[in-house]
Amino acid sequence: MKTRTIAALAGALLVTGLFAVPASAAPAIDRCHSDQLRIGLVNDGAGAGNRYAHLVATNSGLEACTLYGFPGLQLTKAGAAVATQAQWTGQPGPATVTLQPNQAAATNLHWTAVAHEGEPEDTPCQPIADTLQVIPPDETTPVHTAWNGGPVCGFGAIDTSAFYRL
Repeated sequence: MKTRTIAALAGALLVTGLFAVPASAAPAIDRCHSDQLRIGLVNDGAGAGNRYAHLVATNSGLEACTLYGFPGLQLTKAGAAVATQAQWTGQPGPATVTLQPNQAAATNLHWTAVAHEGEPEDTPCQPIADTLQVIPPDETTPVHTAWNGGPVCGFGAIDTSAFYRL
């Protein structure tokens, strides 16, 4: 009888343990929404017709949020779209970046200022934008920042990495 009682008690404890829910499960951190990000562009040099910059996204909200992936990009001039082709690069590739309030993440941007075949050579290769619209991953609303990177040749091609922690 003792053996049956012990076996029943052990079985009950095993089943209870399998279905137990942790008492202090941390709430999931939501993705960063457009309205809680401040975006800036930091030029990082030029050479042989190449241009480089960091696109910096700062959490201006009151809660932590996450970024995962690549930004959407659109250059504009006086509110009208300028040719833009965001080309995703693999270095660094996508990884979840958690931003506490006032923390920042960045992407690496690269473009060329040398006209490609089919672009004008005696004037800027493309209209020079005044604004860069940035769409955070999994969002549809852009965040605007001033564009001071000059013309983007290659029909607006901009290489961009995924977001990474600064």
